[in-house]
Amino acid sequence: MTLSLVDTSVWVEWFRGTDSPASRLVESLAEEPAAMLSLDPDIDFLVAADLYRAVLADGGAPRSMLDCLIAAVALRHDAVLVHRDRDYARIGTVAPRLLLLPVPPD
Repeated sequence: MTLSLVDTSVWVEWFRGTDSPASRLVESLAEEPAAMLSLDPDIDFLVAADLYRAVLADGGAPRSMLDCLIAAVALRHDAVLVHRDRDYARIGTVAPRLLLLPVPPD
């Protein structure tokens, strides 16, 4: 079973009740078995900080440390990170193990 971690950039479309690609994807994922992905503060905060520093060293700047934390959780669980947020593509350049599924714009 492939785990998916859905970022709020995708969830917001579903909560708005739009007929966007993001909303339709959430609907299709809702039909699959679900698992709760947990935050492990002893691991995930350190990995998030490493990701943030790596993006900075690579010439970028994530807009949110929370995106790095979400990416850290996805990495630890080998989950596909479903998103509509350009920061994840940047994080993915320094974390090749990060599985990303960008959702196209409306």
